[in-house]
Amino acid sequence: DHRDLHSFPTRRSSDLKGNSLGGIVFQALLFGAAGCLLFLFNPSLGAVLVTLGGMAYPFVRLRSAANSVRKRVFRTLPEVAALIAAELAAGTAPDLALHRAAMLPGPLSVLLAEALEASRQTGRPLFSRKPMTGVLVETLRSCSVPALAAFGSQLDLVASKGVAGAVLMSEIARSLGQEYKARLQSEVEKLDSRLVMEVALFFFVPFVVLLLYAAISPVLDRKSVV
Repeated sequence: DHRDLHSFPTRRSSDLKGNSLGGIVFQALLFGAAGCLLFLFNPSLGAVLVTLGGMAYPFVRLRSAANSVRKRVFRTLPEVAALIAAELAAGTAPDLALHRAAMLPGPLSVLLAEALEASRQTGRPLFSRKPMTGVLVETLRSCSVPALAAFGSQLDLVASKGVAGAVLMSEIARSLGQEYKARLQSEVEKLDSRLVMEVALFFFVPFVVLLLYAAISPVLDRKSVV
């Protein structure tokens, strides 16, 4: 999906650095050409499948990497929120708290650092001030990830609350932590269900095949004798 190339998980992640739509298409065409050469020497269904698989591989790899970075963003979101909450509780200014959160490892911190740098270079406010939208909110919204856009709006609200913002940020961090735990528990339950199904298929299907073979084999033997 070419839209992945214009969202934060791909555009700003070092995991996908150097990837572009043109580069991905070039790789697909290159693998496809290699598959066509194989088909010329060995025209078979296998060669066709290899050609199609080779053309699809760059896009599949890109989607897999993008999903991996998105998961890392959601995983670090509670940690970043907790650090900002701790800094505000200690009396740190919101922009400085954000600067310290941007020093954490992970793709979300890269995004925060980008917003801080854009605010410094352009002179625009980091947080929104009516009627002007802050650089932080704009940067997070540009990712096309609803959770990050909501987080940016929450940080805007916290910055506007002054001293009371520390209490609000603590509540936000607690809520994000609870949401992440619930999401993680749900994924574990889904994984358990998939594992049970895969194990059942792994043992059940061969057993059924053996039973069918045992039942059909005598009939086939009689026909071959006749």
